[in-house]
Formats: sequence, C-alpha cells, structure tokens
Amino acid sequence: MESAVSVPPRVPAEGVDPRTVFKVQARSRLKVGVEQRGLQFLGDTVDWCYFVVPDEVAATKFLGDLVAYHSGSGSRTIEDFFGDIDGIERYGPADRRGQGLPDPGFSGSTTVDVLLWPSSDADEASGRFQQVESVVEAGQGEVLDRDHRPLSTMARVRVSSPALDALLELMVVERVRMPAKPFLEPSVWFNASADDLTAESPIDVTIGVIDDGVHAGHPLLKDLVRSQVDVPSGRQWGEGGNHGSMVAGLAAYGDIEKTLRNGGPFPAPARLSVIRVLEPDPNNQTATAFPSDTPEHLVVEEAIRVLHRKGVRIINLSIADDHAYSGPHVGLWTESLDRLARELDVLIVAAAGNRRIAALGQVTEDVSAFGGYPRYTLDAEARIAEPGIAASVVAVGSIARSGASASLGGNSDLADVAIAEENQLSPFSRTGPGLNGTFKLGAVKPDFVHYGGNCVWTSLGHLNYNDHGAAVVSTSLGQTGRLFFSSSGTSYAAPRVARTAAEILHTYPAASANLLRVLLGISAEVPYQARSQFPDKAESRRAFGYGIPDKVRAVNSERARVVLLHEGEIDVDTVAIHPIPMPASFTTGKSDRTITVAVAHDPPVRRQRREYTAGHLELDFYRAMSIDEVEEVVRKQPKDEPVPTVKDRRRVAGKLEPGSQTCGSSTLQVRTWHAKSANSLNPDDSDTYYLVVKHLKEPWADNLKEDYTNQKYALAVQLEDRSRIDINLYADVQSHVRVQARAGTRADS
Repeated sequence: MESAVSVPPRVPAEGVDPRTVFKVQARSRLKVGVEQRGLQFLGDTVDWCYFVVPDEVAATKFLGDLVAYHSGSGSRTIEDFFGDIDGIERYGPADRRGQGLPDPGFSGSTTVDVLLWPSSDADEASGRFQQVESVVEAGQGEVLDRDHRPLSTMARVRVSSPALDALLELMVVERVRMPAKPFLEPSVWFNASADDLTAESPIDVTIGVIDDGVHAGHPLLKDLVRSQVDVPSGRQWGEGGNHGSMVAGLAAYGDIEKTLRNGGPFPAPARLSVIRVLEPDPNNQTATAFPSDTPEHLVVEEAIRVLHRKGVRIINLSIADDHAYSGPHVGLWTESLDRLARELDVLIVAAAGNRRIAALGQVTEDVSAFGGYPRYTLDAEARIAEPGIAASVVAVGSIARSGASASLGGNSDLADVAIAEENQLSPFSRTGPGLNGTFKLGAVKPDFVHYGGNCVWTSLGHLNYNDHGAAVVSTSLGQTGRLFFSSSGTSYAAPRVARTAAEILHTYPAASANLLRVLLGISAEVPYQARSQFPDKAESRRAFGYGIPDKVRAVNSERARVVLLHEGEIDVDTVAIHPIPMPASFTTGKSDRTITVAVAHDPPVRRQRREYTAGHLELDFYRAMSIDEVEEVVRKQPKDEPVPTVKDRRRVAGKLEPGSQTCGSSTLQVRTWHAKSANSLNPDDSDTYYLVVKHLKEPWADNLKEDYTNQKYALAVQLEDRSRIDINLYADVQSHVRVQARAGTRADS
C-alpha cells in the first residue's frame, strides 16, 4: 500500500477537540455504524480514514469497544463496523507533518505555518495559540505573524529542528506546513507591459465566445478577434466589462498565468469570434445582464447560429443561471443548447455556475464558507445551474490553482486565508448530480473541472473573490489601462477546456463534436489533492466530473499508451460490437495498467418528459470469446430460448468504473478498469476483447417530429501501462487505428 501525506479537509463543526480525533485503518471504506456511533468524517488518505468522536468520554468508549471486539468479548452487533478495522490510533505527529517540511535534524532555522484545530470560541483559540508560542519561545524561535480567529487560528514561525519536532507533538496542532505561495507572483502581471508580450502564430481553429464583449485592442487579442457581433443588433450598448475579455484570453491561450510565470512567448493561440449578448447590469455594478426583452434562450440560439454560419465548431458560454437546477423539467435555454448541439454538430462548453456566498462568508445560517468547506459544496443549493445541466453540453466546474493569498507586493496578511488549497474544489463551484434523464441511471455533471480561482477569507471577516494571489489572471484593458485583471468563477474554467478542445480539432479537423468530447474525456484526470477531499468515489464524481482534460494526452499516443478511435452511427435499439486488440505485452504480468473507454452521443431531447433524452447508450465488455459468441450473447430473440447472461471471467463490464448507475444516462461516459494484479489480464484470454455498444430508445421518442432511426456516436478506447518503461504499445497497436464494428444486431426488449 503506497504512502500518502495526510491532508484532512476542514470540518463542518465550528470547533474540534483534538483529543477526539482518530485515524482508522480499514479494509474497505467505513459506512455502516459511522453515524450511529456519532463519528464525524474528516477525510482519508491511501492508508487512513480520519474521524472526530463527539467527546472525550465517547473517545474512551470507542477505544474500549475496539479492544473488546478484538478480544472476542465485544458484542457481535458491532461486527459490521469493527470487523473491517485493522488499526486505530489517535491523530499524531506524522499526521501533522505537511508536505515540503525539511527532514528532522536540519541545520539552522526554517519558516513554517502552524495551523491549529478550529476552536469553539476566542478564549479557546487564545489558549491553544499560547501553547504554540511557548514551544517556539522555548526553542529560541520567533513568532512572525498570527491569526487569532477561532476557525483559522494559525501562526507563522521561524524555528529550529528541535522546536519543529516539538510543534509536531502538540495535540492542538492540526498541521505544520511550509508557507503557501501563489502560483503567479502578483507584481509580474500587474506591471506587465505590451513590450513584454509575444506569442507564437495562431492555430487554424476559431473558438466562439458568447459574453459581454472583448477588448479587441488588447495586444494579445487584437490579431485574434476575427469578428465581434452584437446580438440583438441595432441597439445602443453599454460599455463592456472585464468578464468577456478575461474569458477570451483564456479561450485563446488556455493558460495565461503559466506563461507569465515562466516568461517567454505565449503558446500558439486559437482565433476568436465574439458575440456580445451581455452588458453591465444597471442595478448591480459587479454583474452583467441580457439587455433586451428577448428571452435569453432565443438570444443565445441566435448567437450560436451566427457563429455556426461563420464556420465555428467550438463555442464557449460562460453564462449561467444564478440558482441551482431544481427540476422537475429543464428550462428552455438548456433544451435549446441540446437541440443546437445535435443539429449543428457544435461543441458547446458551458460554465457550471457559481454558488452565491454571503459577503461575510455565511453559506447558511449555521455553516460558514471557511469552517464548513468542503462539505457544503455538495448540498442541494450547490447543485449545477442551467444551462450547464444540458445533456450534450460540456459543463465545467472550478478548482483552485493557488491556495495562497498575496498582495501586489507579494506578501499578505496571515489572516487572509485561502479557503481551498492548490488543486482543490473552488468554494463557489457548483456540483452534481447531473440531470437524471431516465430516472434509472445516473448522469455525471459537471463533465470536467479546470482552474477558475479561489476565495480568500480576509482578516476583516469577509470573502474576497479577487485576491491577487488566489484568483485567475487573464487579459483585460479595463479602465486602468492594465493589461491583465484577476477574478474568480467557473466562467474562467470553461474557456480553458474550450481551448483544449481547439487543440484536438486542430489535430483532427474533421472530428465531430462527439469525438471532441470523448478525447477530452479520455485525457482527463482528477488531481490527487482533489481526490483527498472526497474519497467517496460518487461524491468525487459529483464535484470534479471526469477531472481536468490534458491537451497532450488528448491528441497523442505514447510508447506505453495507445488510443483507438471510432466515429459512426448505430441504428436505434441495436448493438454494435467493437473488437479491441489486446497485445500480449499488455496482458502479461503484473503492472499498473488501465483500460479506459469513452463514448459520446447527442440524442434528441424533450424537456417536458421525465426521460429527457430520447435514447441512451449502454456498454458491455467481453474477453475469451469469439465475436460470434459475443453476438449470440447480446442478441435477444423473443421467440427463442434466452441466452444466459455471462457472469464469469469472460464478462468484464462490471470492472469499469464508474458503473452505469452513476453515469449510464450521461451522453459522455468515461469508464476505467484498473487492472493492476498479475491475474487481472491474461494472454490466454485471447488477443482481442469485444466492447459492446447498445442503443436503447425511450418509448416517447416514437412521437418525435424528426425521424429518429439512428444515432451518431464516437468511441475511444485507451490502453495504458504506467509501470513498465520497456513496453511499446504504440508499436504493438497502431496508434489511433479506427475500431471497426460489427453493427446492426437487434436489441429488442
């Protein structure tokens, strides 16, 4: 079992008694008995699960029950809970050691941040801080700065190795870490001049940006904006804000901050075609609004059709409803986007939306944005907003790139605390579940996440979405004439995904929107810091979707990684069988191997129906069988004897995660089999596996105006070995060979 650094998330409780914090080593994720025993889950790593017990009396009883159970004298009624536990310990020095701390015995002194467990009130926080201060002074160290607030009590100290060891022994300490630094030092972007900015020649792909207009005179944008159109036209528009220009810069370049940080020319940008549909809200200077009486779904539809007539295939829409989707039916603009995605074969990338949090940081009356993070990000009010709920639209949530507050001079008040750490969910990001199109199978939303900024809880006790160290930096001229501006929101995560899609379209100019989606999906991965927040896989999927798409993995195969592609059509209510080559070099031995399958389609929709999509795709997977045997298994003939379902080693669909109950009604499914053990794969299972794609049409689809007799879809299968450097899958399986299918097998119900 690999080791991992303990990074338990902040807890919903306002205060934590450090005497009641435990870590449990279990054979499986503990579910039964947790709530009944009053345990509050903190988080887990590869090795341990962390819990808070209600009080010291309960903690003593908890340990006693465990000892009694293992001695055989305990009640068997608690076997479901204690039977899976291999070990239990109090939270200790190893758990308090954050990443990057120097090894014990270092010479001289080092500066570290000491984070204390949240306190119930100011007096308790002060008492805990005094313990830290005493240890530092005893070791001839120095307290450089401090935050006395009960929920975020911490100190920045300069200490020697013995004093650091003593701090790690203090029970009131949650974690000791190196001081967080912003990804981009603020003065770099704040003082940038046009003479500093150069870029490579643009790629021949245009991204449509539907927003509040773009500062086309910006030195990084002026040669990229091919057109800028107002919808509706013929009206007097107010002056545009920073939002559209920031979105445009990220759509064009994908990553402004990284280039500013590293220096050198900006990467080859995508071109832009801009449709202005928003202007500043006269009633709210920080917001934008649709300026006319025309319903927003008609405005957005016209904008998309204008872009399509200009040849644009990828469209970014960083506009979302203020409120969570609550059902029972989707709104008109959600339905409109799904219809347009299918009709025009365009990829629409939409922001998941931002949850509104009160300026003083209260999420609800009883939960604060700081103390309750990240659990409140999964409640009903945090659910994804329209139109990101749309079935065939790529919805993008936000994670934080920087977990450090900073002033323009590069320093910050220690009491200005970023709520999320690096690569964790942005506090405002909306989450799933997605639209449950069939009420039988789940849907993954958001589809992806990307960097959209962070919130900082300031020393003045309010939230700052525009901290210079924690927010997103992108292009904007604004009223100050500065070339860059900072802000946070899912609006700035979406265009990064659109830019990755543009890279795919540049490599595969004839790719359909479905193929763009599967290649985004096959390349995506959830960062390990994010996974630590929601170890439960279903919760992680609700927060992060399939992860962050990677443009290099989306368009390239490697020696130890190969991707096979297919684009085609399937008749409704039929099955297509795809042979997947499995080289012996991949199926032999023990290694860290994965088989990932991604499939996307764009069915008709009807918002008044409970089953929103007219059809969905199911996946099945077989090995050690001939294609004729597979075809016989999947064929259903009502007049003949039924063929028994394969339940032995030959059928491996059950190994694909997430399962169909999580993603079966998604129009983009990305499912992975981690085949790490030596007996997971075997060359005796044949050199060809068979992936079955089954289409199932909903009964209401018979009443569609369009003739829904077939469904376009795209499929990608990735074989990857992350352990063996000598393997050459690229040579064994020709890169990006299109998977041929035997299609047309009837799937009558």
